[in-house]
Amino acid sequence: MVQTAVLARDLDEKSFFCLVQKGVVRIDLRMHIKATGASRNHGTAFRLLDYESLLRCYRETEKLL
Repeated sequence: MVQTAVLARDLDEKSFFCLVQKGVVRIDLRMHIKATGASRNHGTAFRLLDYESLLRCYRETEKLL
C-alpha cells in the first residue's frame, strides 16, 4: 500500500464552496440519538468524492512523502 502526505496551504474559499455546490465535497453532520434517548454529536465533517479536485482548491500544495 502506497502512503503519501500532502501539505496544502492557502485555501481558495470560492473554489471550495463550488465543490460543495457540485456535490464533490459533502458536509456530514455526525449526530445520532442513543438508545437511551440522549443525543451524541461527533462534530461536522467533510466527505470527499474527488481528492484531486480538493487539492486544486489550494493555491499551494507540497507532496511530503
